[in-house]
Amino acid sequence: GMFPLKAFYWGQQGARENFGLQICNLVDHAHRALGERPVIIGECGIPMDMNRKEAFVTEDFIWQTRMMDAMLTGLEKALVGFTLWTYNPSNTDVVGDDWNGENFSWFSGRRALPPSLLYYDQDAVSLDNGGRILPSLVRPYPAKTAGIPQKFQYEMNSGAFVFEWANAAKCVDDDDESTRTGSSMRALETEIYLPSLLTAGRKVIVE
Repeated sequence: GMFPLKAFYWGQQGARENFGLQICNLVDHAHRALGERPVIIGECGIPMDMNRKEAFVTEDFIWQTRMMDAMLTGLEKALVGFTLWTYNPSNTDVVGDDWNGENFSWFSGRRALPPSLLYYDQDAVSLDNGGRILPSLVRPYPAKTAGIPQKFQYEMNSGAFVFEWANAAKCVDDDDESTRTGSSMRALETEIYLPSLLTAGRKVIVE
């Protein structure tokens, strides 16, 4: 059997590894059963009222932020699509999302500015008001990839982002005429979306 201590995960890194292992196992089993099909996991989220709603009093959502980061890191590691649960503009601390006793909305109307005080420019900081765990949610991602993704890794605490991909022509059988001629490739550019929230006051280094 497994050495007992290996079954435990400690700290934020441990939570990331735990989520990563479980999600990768799910994806692996899906591929074994269904073949190499795209995988999307729905309604992924973290309860905002964890720890007996302590954050509603202290306004410190650090544990929710860390748990959301751990979950998203696991999803990114598995290279799968997902739908984030949830954004609810009607969320309150009292009734939560007003659905099934849940309080998963990362947006809180009580913590947002009224519309009359908002600036609506795309880069306006005021638009972020109401977001409770934005450091874990606002992440870089590949909007377009000229190849097959191999590695996706984002470190929330440092801002380091790694994305690796392989040329599609080298990832299939050389007997595939359509791939050798390049007709299967629609574009040759890879585009990475880098949110302005992450670059403010930072120097962006691309390697």
